[in-house]
Amino acid sequence: MPRTTVIALMDDPAQARLLVEELLHNGFSRNAIGIITRDPRGEGEAVFDGSMKGMAVGALAGLVLAAAAFMVPGLGLVLVGGPMAGAAIGALAGGLASGLMSRGVPEDEAHFYAEGVRRGGTLVSVNADNDELAARAV
Repeated sequence: MPRTTVIALMDDPAQARLLVEELLHNGFSRNAIGIITRDPRGEGEAVFDGSMKGMAVGALAGLVLAAAAFMVPGLGLVLVGGPMAGAAIGALAGGLASGLMSRGVPEDEAHFYAEGVRRGGTLVSVNADNDELAARAV
């Protein structure tokens, strides 16, 4: 069965958190939802020390299955959660756009999303197992 990845680029982590909450409320599992966001205030460290209450990035990370902070060339500290971890690992070698392309995102879209994250946006993805679920995610 083909899997479709739906991607949204949100202006801030609070918007992304609301989107993730809505996806969870509509039946998508935590392990199907991924995030990538810059962490200009260093809030990603809260994921590791358990003090993420009240912080937009930390709260967002708490909604997905697993989150980790990575240093990505050209971006600095990036918080990644869920199935987007593969993109972050690819990004360690060649930047976020390359990491996204390795996950099947077309090159022009990958550069658009990478630039959005570089400018402070939050990328939210959801893996859908069929077209109906993909449409519901959209």
